[in-house]
Amino acid sequence: MAETPPFGEEPTGEPHDHDHAPSGAPGRDTPPATPGKVAMWLFLATEVMFFTGLIGSYVVLRAGSPPGSYSNLFPPGTDLASRAGAVGLVLLDPGEDPDKVAALVAEAGGLPAEEADRFVETAGEIGEAVVLVDSPYEPSDVEGWRQRLAEAGASVEVRGLESFAWPPPYNGLVNPLSIDLTALNTFILICSSVTMVLALAAIQRGDTLRLSLWLLATILIGSTFLGIQVYEYIQLIGPTIECSVAVSGWHVAVAVPLAALLLLALLQARKTEGRTAAVVLLSLVLVACYEVVSILGLTADLDAEFLEAIGPVTTALRLDEALYQADIGPIELGHRYSVGVGASGHFRPSSSLFASSFFTMTGFHGAHVTGGVLALTLIWLRSLFGGYSKESHAVVELAGLYWHFVDLVWIILFTVVYLI
Repeated sequence: MAETPPFGEEPTGEPHDHDHAPSGAPGRDTPPATPGKVAMWLFLATEVMFFTGLIGSYVVLRAGSPPGSYSNLFPPGTDLASRAGAVGLVLLDPGEDPDKVAALVAEAGGLPAEEADRFVETAGEIGEAVVLVDSPYEPSDVEGWRQRLAEAGASVEVRGLESFAWPPPYNGLVNPLSIDLTALNTFILICSSVTMVLALAAIQRGDTLRLSLWLLATILIGSTFLGIQVYEYIQLIGPTIECSVAVSGWHVAVAVPLAALLLLALLQARKTEGRTAAVVLLSLVLVACYEVVSILGLTADLDAEFLEAIGPVTTALRLDEALYQADIGPIELGHRYSVGVGASGHFRPSSSLFASSFFTMTGFHGAHVTGGVLALTLIWLRSLFGGYSKESHAVVELAGLYWHFVDLVWIILFTVVYLI
């Protein structure tokens, strides 16, 4: 008996789709959506919701910011109702004798000499900074100090009060973000997407050598992006770091077996597929980084707690004795901005709503980039020992999806936070 064709089809005499071809017959392709790819897309969907919440909250906070929340002469959040007639002395260029100008700025604003030097240096880089403000609450001889600074060779001018609902871009008196530097950093991150595409294309051709090279390029470019972001954070926050160099017997005792383990991991990786060896190698590299930071004295408290826990052993072996020690002293980093950026002269999460929003969004994105760089590092280490082939490289493709998503998010953040 002839079989009735499905509804909507004409009888053709050919087997229908439900007449499955035998296993191994031609015409049956592997489904393009593998479980790993589905899982990655679901993960990226949650990431879309996460960053949409962050960016959406920023837009709402910015739209709801009342007029006068920021000004060029007073800290964010200052009540400007009784300060309408205020004027400020703005330093545009310190001239050829910045030390003399810094001494006058320290005298006029009551700043320590070190902060005055950083203030003048920042004014020279940004192009403007408020030295002094004359208002009913803080009367000052603005005109007299203008003449003294002008005689010292500085370029200065007196400006009236300007208020904003939100810090506009390219206004160094209220918005310290460097658009030019971040535009370069954005271009760098976009280049990493290109190298990631080239890495995937290489392994799809079975070229494992170029896969490793392009993965390494992606890691280096991504690390460069993070380095520039850390540099930007340091300039904005302006931290003071207590630093010293101290090498003890404990550091030597850790360094010798650490070097032996690193060598053993490399030798073992050459004999195996490389998965376990790659993880071990990365872990040992992280321990080595900690060792370097510890020697610089940046984690002295952690060392003290750990050494106290194993005190009897280290004391018996005399590992806690210092072999070399040198105090470098406090290192002041970053800029000192005008008062309109923050009351402390720095741009920190506590400075304003704009600052806290900036560090929240860019900080979370930086954490995602860091995770991507670490994941790509593991993939790269495995690729060095033949862990991927033309037929088996799903991990590289999934990492590429994540990396492109992170790049796209940054382009949106750069546009919303820096440019608009």
